[in-house]
Amino acid sequence: MTARYAARRRNNAIAMALSLSATAFGLGWLVLILFSLLWHGLSGLSLSVFTQMTPPPGASGGLLNPIVGSLIITIFAVAFGTPVGILAGIIYWKNRNQFMVLSPNGPETLPCPVWDDVFPNQDLANLANVVCETNTFFGEIAWSVPQKDGGFVQARLKIGINEPPQWTAGPYHHHTAWIDQNVFGAPLGGHEDGLIDQHDVGTDAFGAALPTSLTTGRIKIAEGDTVTQIRGVFPDIKWISPGTLTMTGYFYDSPDSPARATNPYTITPSTRFIGLRGRGRDVAFQITGNDIGSMWRLGLFRYYGQPDGKR
Repeated sequence: MTARYAARRRNNAIAMALSLSATAFGLGWLVLILFSLLWHGLSGLSLSVFTQMTPPPGASGGLLNPIVGSLIITIFAVAFGTPVGILAGIIYWKNRNQFMVLSPNGPETLPCPVWDDVFPNQDLANLANVVCETNTFFGEIAWSVPQKDGGFVQARLKIGINEPPQWTAGPYHHHTAWIDQNVFGAPLGGHEDGLIDQHDVGTDAFGAALPTSLTTGRIKIAEGDTVTQIRGVFPDIKWISPGTLTMTGYFYDSPDSPARATNPYTITPSTRFIGLRGRGRDVAFQITGNDIGSMWRLGLFRYYGQPDGKR
């Protein structure tokens, strides 16, 4: 045994002895505190502890208000934490041809209604630029995929509780890096020019309006074999701050026919029904906005219509 090795063993023994002594010292006080809590606390338990409010100093009472407060906090934690747990407990990824999920039975293909918007024209030579972006606050996961035209398309999957997965896709600015919820709050995205933007914060772009455009997929009846007669739409918008939106309908006689657009209809917080009318085998709806200060979330739209023959 060399002198250096002996010194190391001696120093290790001293460090272990000190750490164990510190641990025993700390645990000793914790045991005394727990003993005192049980000794004085068990004797004070009664029904009034759970049924009466916290009293002022010197008066009798209970702990009803902190118990109720703890229950409320627990309920909100479960409600907001469940989507986070769903995303954290399931592995998703993108390969060259599909979006995938790791299930108990092994890797499975995710049904993706926006597949045609992402994969046919993806730039296979630059797949290293694909960026996966998660947003646990909204229960979302997205992939920005490079396209042959030099742009990027983002496919976004929203996962809800007791709801089927919801997909959206469209052109998107490219992030070179992404971090989910962090010490600064909402997600952060980095760009090639060195700028960093924070998402889901505020309603405008430095005082200018943020143009909004959402277009649904084509809605069919009997796989497009039957003409659909639309006589109105019931909008479902959750207004966080008031604003104005417009809605336009697009009707198609066949898959390759040009769209017939309706006039745009205005949607405000007081709008309950839109008299949008039209006929076609396929129908799609577009919602746009371009005002300052508004903030809203899209719900489940319903349309009033019926089959109208096979002409």
